[in-house]
Amino acid sequence: MRPSNALMNTRLVLDTSAVLAYFNGSRVAMEAMNRAKVVYLPSVSIGELYFGARKCSRPTQEEVKIEGNNRSNRIARCRLRYGQSL
Repeated sequence: MRPSNALMNTRLVLDTSAVLAYFNGSRVAMEAMNRAKVVYLPSVSIGELYFGARKCSRPTQEEVKIEGNNRSNRIARCRLRYGQSL
């Protein structure tokens, strides 16, 4: 599946699986994230990434990868309720 050009002005909310696909070099994930205007990562997903990093065989390297991507982004509080749009 190829991301459409409609993603150029889209806001994406990612789950942990989408971030892992991006970290693993998935072309589709990288294209979608690079084309999106705004990308949101829920704090729960950040916690899951750190939890997984600490359980793997290379925790320090994985945490550096997570922190490198978080450093250039702000973590926003989400005030949406279920069913509301961004």
